[in-house]
Amino acid sequence: MFYYTYEVRFDNPESGLDKHVYYGKHETKNLDDGYIGSGLLLRRYLAKYGRVGITRTILQYYNNR
Repeated sequence: MFYYTYEVRFDNPESGLDKHVYYGKHETKNLDDGYIGSGLLLRRYLAKYGRVGITRTILQYYNNR
């Protein structure tokens, strides 16, 4: 199992969220599972604009929760 914290950057001036940052944590068995995040703002953005202008960076891995 993999545990990590991550940062998602919004870089889409059309959305009004230009330069916003979302932080989160995730646990998974597959690092390529396509997970971006699950916050309300992030979900609304994805529903409206898709993945345009979104960059996810893994900040740190952990051995457990």
